[in-house]
Amino acid sequence: MGQKRDLTGSEKSKIVRCLAEGGSSLEIAKLLKRDHRTIKRFMANSQQGRKKRVGQKRHKITAHELRKIKREAAKMPFVTSFAIFQSCNITGVTKSTRCAILRDMAKVLWTDEMTVILDLPDGWARGRISKGQRAPLRLRRQQGGGGVLVWAGFNKDELVGPFQVEDGVKLNSQTYCQFLEDNFFKQWYRKTSVSFKKNMIFMQDNTPSHASNYSTAWLASKGLKEEKIMTWPPCSPDLNPIENLWSLIKSEIYREGKQSTSRNSVWEAVMAAESMDGWWLLSVIIKKGYIGGLSTTFQNAVDKPLMALDSETEALRLFQEYATKMRPFYESSRHGLRLDTVQLLTDCLRGHPNWSLAHVAVELGLRESFKHNGILRSVNSTECDDGCTPLHLACKKGDIECIQELVEECQAREDIADVNGETVYHYAARQNNPRVIEILCSVPSVGINHLSNTGETPLHVACRMGKTESVLAFLRSHARCDILGKDGYAIHTAMKYSMKG
Repeated sequence: MGQKRDLTGSEKSKIVRCLAEGGSSLEIAKLLKRDHRTIKRFMANSQQGRKKRVGQKRHKITAHELRKIKREAAKMPFVTSFAIFQSCNITGVTKSTRCAILRDMAKVLWTDEMTVILDLPDGWARGRISKGQRAPLRLRRQQGGGGVLVWAGFNKDELVGPFQVEDGVKLNSQTYCQFLEDNFFKQWYRKTSVSFKKNMIFMQDNTPSHASNYSTAWLASKGLKEEKIMTWPPCSPDLNPIENLWSLIKSEIYREGKQSTSRNSVWEAVMAAESMDGWWLLSVIIKKGYIGGLSTTFQNAVDKPLMALDSETEALRLFQEYATKMRPFYESSRHGLRLDTVQLLTDCLRGHPNWSLAHVAVELGLRESFKHNGILRSVNSTECDDGCTPLHLACKKGDIECIQELVEECQAREDIADVNGETVYHYAARQNNPRVIEILCSVPSVGINHLSNTGETPLHVACRMGKTESVLAFLRSHARCDILGKDGYAIHTAMKYSMKG
């Protein structure tokens, strides 16, 4: 448990005044909302301060040790920071210090392509319109109106590019290599130092144009071969940190539902951030600390595994399965997924293998992921242990914001019943939260009067459980009172259980 803060000067003055007025230590502690033992210690010796904790001295890395670390990191570029320091016989260094030292030595160049289309990423927009305002005109074009293919890379805090692929050029092995020759090698790589070229690790994904024999041989002729090319596993969850950068860039380009009218205007939107002596957006996210977190994504993933498995076959199967399931969450995240969020996703997927992705999104409160078509398509799924939909689960949790997103934005169905024949209204009736019922009833549905397998409508459930607020909300929403249930009409249920209470 961490230490609490010391008494401030004003608090000490108040203690002295209260003691002069005859106040006890317990009364003073209640007044200042501090522990009475802290007050007693001050009364015993007002001049004595808190002793500082004496912990293990921080290990200082010498220049000789830095050279050893650099040599070992070059020999073993894909092992953990602990293994590198252990091979150098350097102990007593915390993980954060190890990662900071290795991050300063990082020579990995992360590269990838991004397609920016004229319309929004999914071709449609969401938003609220105030009463009396006209809906903004939205362009609906085939294939999103076309777009621009952008290639870029970064190393630590230095951006390479961006470079635009010429309109009409399809990136196959030959055109990809020619593109790298004309843009990357001639415009950037040739200007770097010899030491950087010697230690640089080039990262690219397994797109066919990247991993073909022709591209591999061509890159080898440029000196990028074997350990100079990062091995990228197949069916990976795409931990390339540049994906987070793409997400931030697109959020800037499509801010407030902005659309472009031509490919030139799209490219201008990408380059509009190039100000303030560099790519403005990159400078912003560096200041916010995003790049520092992105560059340690792999290191954290290795140093802190998401799960431990005994079988390599099982690990490979789960890796491929989770790589597919996590992609929609990663692509829809505005600032990329943090490691703790990835851990929660992994735990949820492992604990509920039968759930749809929409159920997982509701369970973890990832509302922004419902904008992704891969999750939106399962918004009415009943792939759950008790046959409930994501909206059922949101009502059960009482997550108002998630319910509002599902009902108003995703148009989730409210008439689907679970294995017990209960609709989302039955789940809402148990929460005694009238706001949930108001949101559900904003869209007309027959589910409000549905009889469950036990012969109860949502109004019956609210009456039986004594949820007064839920009963009033149902009545305001014109729920029927003349439906005969197992205990009669809703009023009979209310009288029966109110008498028992």
